Amino acid sequence: MPTYRKVKNRWRAEVRLKGKYKSKTFATKSEAREWATDVESTVTGKREGSAHLIRDAFERYGREVSVEKKGAK
Repeated sequence: MPTYRKVKNRWRAEVRLKGKYKSKTFATKSEAREWATDVESTVTGKREGSAHLIRDAFERYGREVSVEKKGAK
């Protein structure tokens, strides 16, 4: 989610996603919003197969955590 800050007479848009940070200053807040939206869509659009990641996480949980619980038998 982007953050918008007023710095003197300009607007700074800051985007933090997946451990990466980008920021840029603009004359108007609408320009900052447009840039931040574009940056977010390019970062999130490149990631494919997110359903596989969730499935893998559940399978790993079942193998590593659930077997140690009391009702695992």
